Amino acid sequence: MTNKKNCLLILIFLFSIGLVAQDAAPAKKTQFGFRASPNLTWSKIKSGPVEGDGTGLGFSYGLMADYNFSQNYFLSFEALVTSMRNKIVSKDSLYQGDQGVGAYYTNVKQDYKLQYLQIPVSLKMKTNYINGMRYYFQAGLAPGFLISRNVTTSASPALRKEGEWYSPNASDNDKGDFQEDPSNPESQAFTNNVGLFRVPLIIGAGFEYKLSGNTALTAGLRWDNGFTDIYRDKNTVGINNYLGLSVGILF
Repeated sequence: MTNKKNCLLILIFLFSIGLVAQDAAPAKKTQFGFRASPNLTWSKIKSGPVEGDGTGLGFSYGLMADYNFSQNYFLSFEALVTSMRNKIVSKDSLYQGDQGVGAYYTNVKQDYKLQYLQIPVSLKMKTNYINGMRYYFQAGLAPGFLISRNVTTSASPALRKEGEWYSPNASDNDKGDFQEDPSNPESQAFTNNVGLFRVPLIIGAGFEYKLSGNTALTAGLRWDNGFTDIYRDKNTVGINNYLGLSVGILF
């Protein structure tokens, strides 16, 4: 509930600044452009039987617009397709049956490849140009909607099947076939589904280099810190984050 209140307060703050400043700045100017960003992504598990398992590589790309409402202050709007790769691993060994034969598996890992449509809205503050270059800082929200998901499951093999070692995979476990209690087929150790909606706080900083006229090259770092639970599992609460290197052009 606290996170939802914080999200609402930030949105109200950003939009109220824009509405108030419109009357104070009759000269309006909007720059449009596009940006791309390779990202370093990871999962942070707050509670549950799993934990983060390192980092992955993702990518963001899309359109952006900076609306100048007062001197060095801008409202920045974006439409991005963001890919994130998040890895988690189960803390304990898990049981799975296969055609009447079952075994315990260790090192059970879930590798998520997620893709979101993000609509970032932020307040951006820019310095004046100095020798063709100016710097910026921005903060805001980037709500996203899940448009694609793929989960691959792997584990240390422990069951011999037709003369070969058998390791669970995505098609076997997409519905959560691993069990905590072998005597109860309905018991699931972890449901690897994810939610359709994600809201992160974004903080970024970088620079713009004027190429000619209103055209500028922009580059910077962005931290995308999720604060909504992404897992649809009753025992697990976790978020996913990324740190990205952004490069773009404004016209």
